[in-house]
Parts: sequence; structure tokens; C-alpha cells
Amino acid sequence: MKYSNYEEVPFYKKQLFFWIMFFVFFPIPVIILLIDDIYYQSNGELKSFGIFNKIVILVIVGFAISNLMR
Repeated sequence: MKYSNYEEVPFYKKQLFFWIMFFVFFPIPVIILLIDDIYYQSNGELKSFGIFNKIVILVIVGFAISNLMR
């Protein structure tokens, strides 16, 4: 679904919710990240995380999980 402004974006797809949940309980935002986009507002424009951001976040999660398994 395409959104025309930031107020239309559901709370669970907003950047603030993503980062709060990432540090509290990271499986939820990772699942949302894999299924759909995370949106943020920059200079009045609605933007979403690009592929580079998604890869970096998944690498960080991978390192975190590998450290927990030790």
C-alpha cells in the first residue's frame, strides 16, 4: 500500500516504533522489516528504508544472535 503522508502510515511501520522495538524485542521489527517497509519523514517527504538499510539491520541482528548463541 502506498501512503501519501506520514500520518497515514500505521504506527508499527514508523521508524520510531521500529527502533524502540528493535532494542526492546528485536524479532518483531525484523519480521516487519522483512515483510514490508519501515517509513520515516525527511524534509517533509515520506521515505522508506532502502535495501542497504535492510541489509545492515539484518547483519546487526545476525551478529547479535550469533553472540547470544555462544
